[in-house]
Amino acid sequence: MPASYGGRLSALVDVSLKEGNNDQIHGQGGIGTISSRLMLDGPLFSENSTFAISGRRTYADLFLKLSNNEDVRNNKLNFHDLSAKFAFRLGDKDKLTLSSYEGSDFLGLDDQFGLGWRNWVSSAAWGHIISENSFFDLEAYHSRYNYQVDFEDPDNGFSWRNKLSESGMKGQWSWNKTDRFQSYWGFQSQYYHFAPIGLDPKGGSAIEPITTNPKNGILTSVFAGMTKELSPKLSAELGLRWGFYHQIGKGVDYFYEGGIPDEEAEVDSIGYASFKPMHFYQGLEPRIAFRYLVNDEFSIKAAYNRNFQYVQIATNSSAGLPIDRWILAGKYMAPLRSDQVSIGFYRNFLDNKWEVSVETYAKDIRNIIDLKNGASVLFTDQVETEILTGDGYAYGVEFLVRKIRKDHRLAFIYLFKDLEED
Repeated sequence: MPASYGGRLSALVDVSLKEGNNDQIHGQGGIGTISSRLMLDGPLFSENSTFAISGRRTYADLFLKLSNNEDVRNNKLNFHDLSAKFAFRLGDKDKLTLSSYEGSDFLGLDDQFGLGWRNWVSSAAWGHIISENSFFDLEAYHSRYNYQVDFEDPDNGFSWRNKLSESGMKGQWSWNKTDRFQSYWGFQSQYYHFAPIGLDPKGGSAIEPITTNPKNGILTSVFAGMTKELSPKLSAELGLRWGFYHQIGKGVDYFYEGGIPDEEAEVDSIGYASFKPMHFYQGLEPRIAFRYLVNDEFSIKAAYNRNFQYVQIATNSSAGLPIDRWILAGKYMAPLRSDQVSIGFYRNFLDNKWEVSVETYAKDIRNIIDLKNGASVLFTDQVETEILTGDGYAYGVEFLVRKIRKDHRLAFIYLFKDLEED
C-alpha cells in the first residue's frame, strides 16, 4: 500500500466517477429484472467543462404491492443510488472536479421490523501542473452514513438511529524526475464525528429511552514515498506515513473499579467540552516493496507494510440484524495495528497471453475488538463494557490464473486464509 494512503489495515478501494465527454450530450440506460439505470454525459458550458450524471433504482417494491398475499404485499424492499460529476478545465495547468454520490437501501417485513441505511459522499479536487515533471493535487471531501432499525412490537417496540460522518482534506506533491525515479509527499487531515444514538420507544413499549454521547476524533498524517529502479532487474518502492490521532470532545469518559470496564463497577465519569483533547495516539507506518525481474516473463515481488486503523466495528450479534456499531479509538480501545509481510511469484506464458501467480502473506494484528457473549451494543453509551480486546494473526495464499486479451479478461482465483485471535 503506498504511503499516500492509510487509516485501514487490509486494503483501500480508490473509486472515481466517470467523467463526461466534451463533444456532445450522450445518454445510455438499461432495464433489468430487478432495477433500471440511466446515465447522461456531455459538455456543460463549453468544451472546457463536462458533466456526467447517473441513477439507478429498483422496482421490487412496486412488484410486491401486486401480490395477492397480504403478508408479501406489506413488505418493503427498495434501493437507489445517484451520482454526478462536473469537470472544469481552468487553463493549460489547472483542472477542477466536483463529485457527489448518494445511495439508500431499506428492507421491511410486514410492518414488523425495518432496516435501512443511506450513504452520501461529496468531494472537490483541484489538480495543478507545476512544471513538466512536477504536480500538485488537493482534495476535500465529506461523507455521511445513516442507519436505522425499526421494531414494531406492542411490548418492546422501538426506533433506533445512528449517524456517522467524516470530513477531510488531502494535499500531495509529485515529482517524476525520470522514468526510473518518481517521488511524492503530502499531508492528510480527517475529522470523524459519530453522533449520539437516537432511541425512541414505541407507544406502550417497556424499553426505556437512553442518552448517549457523541464521539469525535481528528487524524492528521504526513507522508512521503518514492519509486526507484535500482537496476534493469530490480526496483523498489519505499514510503513512510506518520499519523497523529486525537480523540476530542464533546464526550464522556467513564471510570471503573480496578480499571476494568464493567457497568456495575462504574465509579465516576468526566465530561469534555467541544474540541477539548481527550486521548492521543500516534504511529509511524513504514512501507517497503521490491520487484525483481528474473526474465521478461518471470518476476518476484516482496513487501512489508505497517498500518494503523483508528476506527473499528463491533458487530452486533445479539440483535440478529446486519447492523454494526462503529467505535473510535479512545481510553479503553487503542487503535488497530498490523504488520504484514508478503511475497509473490508471477509468470507469463504464450507471449504474455496467460498469467499465473502465487502470492502468500502473514499478518500480525494488535488491539482487535470482539463482543462478549450476549453483548448488546445497540442500547448503551458504555460500549467498552461489552467488548473484549486482544491480538490476532492472519495468513493466506492466493493462486491466480488469468487470460489477458485486449477485449476481455478471464481469471480463476483461489484464496485460502485463516485468522487466529488471542
